[in-house]
Amino acid sequence: MDRITHRLLFISLALIPASAMLMIVWRGGFQLPAMLLTVACSLMALGGSMTEPRRPSAPVSRGYAALRRVPRDLPDTASQHAAIARALVPEDRQVTMHTPLSREQATAWVLRRALMGWGLTDLDRMTEEQRATLFLLARLMTTAPGEAGRLAQYFRRPDAVLGLRDEIDTLARARATWDRDHRLFLATQWLWTRQRHHHEPGSLLEALQALGPSDIDLWHRVVLEHDGNQPAQRDAALWCLRQAGCDRATVATYLAQVALDGRLLGAAHSGNAAYLAAVRATVANWNAGHYRTAELALDPPDALVGAELRVAQTFHRLSHLTGQAWPMPIGAFGRHDGRPPRLRQSWDLASGHLTRDPERGDYLDAPVTLPLQPHIA
Repeated sequence: MDRITHRLLFISLALIPASAMLMIVWRGGFQLPAMLLTVACSLMALGGSMTEPRRPSAPVSRGYAALRRVPRDLPDTASQHAAIARALVPEDRQVTMHTPLSREQATAWVLRRALMGWGLTDLDRMTEEQRATLFLLARLMTTAPGEAGRLAQYFRRPDAVLGLRDEIDTLARARATWDRDHRLFLATQWLWTRQRHHHEPGSLLEALQALGPSDIDLWHRVVLEHDGNQPAQRDAALWCLRQAGCDRATVATYLAQVALDGRLLGAAHSGNAAYLAAVRATVANWNAGHYRTAELALDPPDALVGAELRVAQTFHRLSHLTGQAWPMPIGAFGRHDGRPPRLRQSWDLASGHLTRDPERGDYLDAPVTLPLQPHIA
């Protein structure tokens, strides 16, 4: 069970009895993804009838325990109704069977599950409190974090609705990553099509520049696997290292490699000032906070731990050989956790050409899907 599922499961168990969870499974079907099942359970707890005592001063009706109080500054009924109707049918021009949930789609799913818990398929049959709940819930799931925290205080369980918001945020981040990777997949397909029609790039560097979107996995492979004795490949690697999006694991590993395998000392002895300047610029960029992407993991994550002393010794020797200071890259040689780099084996680094049509699975993860929902009028 993944981290998100664990967290939502604990939220749902804290909110509802086992019978409510069984009701959701019965209503929603047994193929409901685990993460979204627990979202549904939390919504049933927020929107359904509860048996806990209710304070007489609470402004919501008896038997309806989702809201602590109804805000006085809500829009009129027609405006609330229209906002809920829009939230239930989000627009997404990218929607296909392979597309993961957007924030708006996940919010619509949550709202529909709440309506199912109330046994409603017609928005006109909502009570005033139900309408206010859905309106506030839709805003809470889609607004800025600070505003979401303020809106959560209107609910009897702010922690529960903010827990739902956290999971919606996680889904939204996953969708943003998918959108980025999908653009990269399409760009690589375009490059492959051009190559097949005899528009091959002249070098690996030209191919990287023609690609357009940042491909941190390809950059990782170019930087760490290029042949340093081939100027075209070395130029491509140094270009990758100049990009702000280059992953921190890539940069740190490269600095350790060139310090420990003799490349830097060799360049100093041969007088290759241009290469030494490029590496010193990479160190300076690291210490200036130029590299902020930390998505890729090393295998093992602590592969660079212990390299710092030997790198420092090499840099000390370089200072004497070149007459220039070689500061250490601060914090580079610790753990680098994240996801495994994608291999990008369809690229030939020597020619800068793709060797085959890029495969979707090399770029995109399978998305979370949703069960069918009842029609809401």
